[in-house]
Amino acid sequence: MNASKNIRFLVPIISLGIVLRVLSTHTYDFWFDEAYTYQIANLPFPEFWEAALSDNNPPIYYLMIKAILQKSQNELIIRFPSVIGGILTLVLVYKISKKLSSAKVARVAVALCAVSPLLIYLSSEARPHSIAIFFSMLVVYVFLKLLEKPKSALFILISLLLTLGALVQYYILLLILPFSLIFLKRYRKFRVVWLLALSLPILTLAMWFFKSYEYYHTTCYCPNMPLSIIYVLISPTVNMIGQITLGELLSKNSALFGLLMIPPAIFAFLFARAIFSSKLKLIYLIPFVFLSIISIKMPVFSPKAFAIFSPLFLIIASESLAKNSKILITTLVFSMLIITILQISHHTFSGEKLKKAFSITQKSGAPVFHNSVLSYYSFCFYAKSCSNQVLLGQNPLPKVQKDLFGGNQEQFRPKSKNIWLVDTLKWTNENRRQKQIEKIFTSYFPIDKVYLDNLTIYSAIRR
Repeated sequence: MNASKNIRFLVPIISLGIVLRVLSTHTYDFWFDEAYTYQIANLPFPEFWEAALSDNNPPIYYLMIKAILQKSQNELIIRFPSVIGGILTLVLVYKISKKLSSAKVARVAVALCAVSPLLIYLSSEARPHSIAIFFSMLVVYVFLKLLEKPKSALFILISLLLTLGALVQYYILLLILPFSLIFLKRYRKFRVVWLLALSLPILTLAMWFFKSYEYYHTTCYCPNMPLSIIYVLISPTVNMIGQITLGELLSKNSALFGLLMIPPAIFAFLFARAIFSSKLKLIYLIPFVFLSIISIKMPVFSPKAFAIFSPLFLIIASESLAKNSKILITTLVFSMLIITILQISHHTFSGEKLKKAFSITQKSGAPVFHNSVLSYYSFCFYAKSCSNQVLLGQNPLPKVQKDLFGGNQEQFRPKSKNIWLVDTLKWTNENRRQKQIEKIFTSYFPIDKVYLDNLTIYSAIRR
């Protein structure tokens, strides 16, 4: 297939990827993770730096969103950088896989990435992951160019990209391990230049870590090591590491859960068959094994953060899949497309109806009480203020962040004639939740109740 035919293939595939990513931005409301992004980015300087230093992610993405907020606070606009990052990643996937393998593998890989439920979800969420995926693939591509022919410009470029990428998401630093092993094995005479190139990202992140160490950080919301490995291997084809997790899907719809586990099993087999012959094996496996070993003692293996390597997983699987018939290739690509369409269109995957719940509570100016941070920060985003929101449930965020943008846990004190209560079982301590509800309804009489999936909105009046 010549260049013009490759272009004729890529244009509709990437166009499909763009359409799916744009549609996905309309699938779910601005949930906790995204509202948290907004709260940090919306802070003025120097408070912004305090919040960023106490977060588990570096600051570049928050600075990007901060710049966008100067122009618009629309949720779709805030998600737009993630969409762009996801689209550009498709181009890099094609270039990487074609450089390392063949045009056929590249076409399969870009088709899989274009319809991957995980990559589409992350491309529509206002979090750093899509931009981090783009940076990780860009760094890998530049490294492959450097391996072909070491040039001063490429040393400088990879140094800058590793620095910027690591300031978007820390896991990008893990690429230094396989890169160093591969490069120094081939070009020992350039070891001093290589170490100099690595000095910028290492020193920059060391200074950031040193300053960040002064602040308390929440523990990584990371599963145990075996579960992290399972999530990493199945998520590229079914997602399940965002608002809806495997456990939640299993409890909601066990039959659908069973069906969705078929493609991950097939792709895990394809990946296993190709991994040890793939030229990407060290780049993928070394960070994977490193995090697996470290996470035995420390909860640091985040499947969602490790998604920055998910395009490599799909490229490696494509090296195996491309050897099969067109019918099998088309079937597997189509199966991932069906899963993506299902997750975009079916209410099971749309998360909590936070915007609708918020609009209900705007029927009066009564204070809104929340049993969970799940709804609290999203309501703050939609209201563009936390002034009328009261959090009764626990808040795991660092104290400095709660002091800066609200969210300190409060005791219920009956003051207003009318109140709203947004209740959910998610992310709550059940005993405390029950006590809070009993306390509220001792002082207030519920006059209306609305069920919105996992949310229950009460309107109550003083007894």
